[in-house]
Amino acid sequence: MLLNHRADRVLAEEGAGLELSEDPVGLFARAVVSDSEVIGLAAEGKLVGWSFGFRPVSVDETRDEGGVAHRAVRDLVLSEVSVISDGMTPCYEATSVFTRAEGDDVCFRAMEAGGVKVHDLRPKGPDPAWEERIAALRK
Repeated sequence: MLLNHRADRVLAEEGAGLELSEDPVGLFARAVVSDSEVIGLAAEGKLVGWSFGFRPVSVDETRDEGGVAHRAVRDLVLSEVSVISDGMTPCYEATSVFTRAEGDDVCFRAMEAGGVKVHDLRPKGPDPAWEERIAALRK
């Protein structure tokens, strides 16, 4: 797995922190990343999606009635997957990035047409009112 398709920014490899599989939606990638810059980008919400490099093996090319070309890749050879940071555009909007820190979920970013939803899953700080209620009950 690369950062922004850069061969000099290898973040994980299959068998060394990267798991790739195909699911009903498409390509699924899970990676354990220890790169401090990427961890910082994730914490700041600056990872915006996934992309991948490939060589097409089987392609159907057609034109619709308006003359617009359509290309359907039927088979491909995957060359790399990349996590994409802000300032770049992921090839596919329907991507998501989960980040974890020290075994705890930090945030979930789901890219959807029309915007990005961010769900912060970090544990909340102590609730003073709750702490006071517990202390009162223990008396």
